[in-house]
Amino acid sequence: MDSLQLAALLSQLIQADDPMPVIWKYLQSLWRPEAESGETYFKQGERRTMYLEKVLGTAYPELYREILPDCCLRCNLDVESVKVPIIWMDALSLREALLLCRDLDADCELSFAYSRLPSETTFYKEAIFYPWRAKTVEIKDVNRLSLDGDERGVWCPIPDKELEDIKGRVKVRTQTDIYKKSRQVLLNICETLYGNEFLVTSDHGYISTETHFLPLPRRLQGAMQAIFSASRYAEINTKADELIEAGYIVQHGGHYLVGNRYAWATRGKYKVMLHGGISLLECLVPVLRIAF
Repeated sequence: MDSLQLAALLSQLIQADDPMPVIWKYLQSLWRPEAESGETYFKQGERRTMYLEKVLGTAYPELYREILPDCCLRCNLDVESVKVPIIWMDALSLREALLLCRDLDADCELSFAYSRLPSETTFYKEAIFYPWRAKTVEIKDVNRLSLDGDERGVWCPIPDKELEDIKGRVKVRTQTDIYKKSRQVLLNICETLYGNEFLVTSDHGYISTETHFLPLPRRLQGAMQAIFSASRYAEINTKADELIEAGYIVQHGGHYLVGNRYAWATRGKYKVMLHGGISLLECLVPVLRIAF
């Protein structure tokens, strides 16, 4: 990723009627499943994405303050228009979706939709999943699927449930391990449901704060921690004008959201895969149509 590429990207964004498809296409180019594998794939993709968001936060701040919040409010997946079973993989992101396109023995067509805000499961389910008047099921145990086969919507708790186990320097399992398990569970779901075509999507993605995050100025870390603790969103109960003006916080409805990929040090066994805020990989969710 060089300065000329980024300058061209910024020019396209400014001229585009809708900049989000331009950003989505560029994001895909930063994750390279054909050239990189294992943990290298995740780390290098994260590094390139972090640099992109650093540039966008400085040169195109309205993306986080106005454009992305508006899209998350208005441009979610239209479940009523989907004619095939929908499988929600909780916290599936562009990272894993590109690997699925590479690994599945199926025809894959990848596009995107948006999370709700805050980019947290509860808010998405209340807006999209629960109001849908179709036969749906939420899987409780991925090792023992209990499906009739004619469900129109299936909610799967991974990879999110597994990603939450990655804490601090403690590595119970790697992102590669989690992806492989998620892929197998997805295949098991597809084999159980009727038909051979499915739409796989997500409620939100996540950021990795293990190594590739944007650090806060030391003088502001205490204020951010007082508002958010170890989370990436919080109900508004105090003023944060300076932090909002600087782009560290985005105000949306009744919540404050951590903007971009900003993070700060947390003591103890802290989660390193986080969501709830407003960054590209939290808010742009994959929509993967697969046909076996």
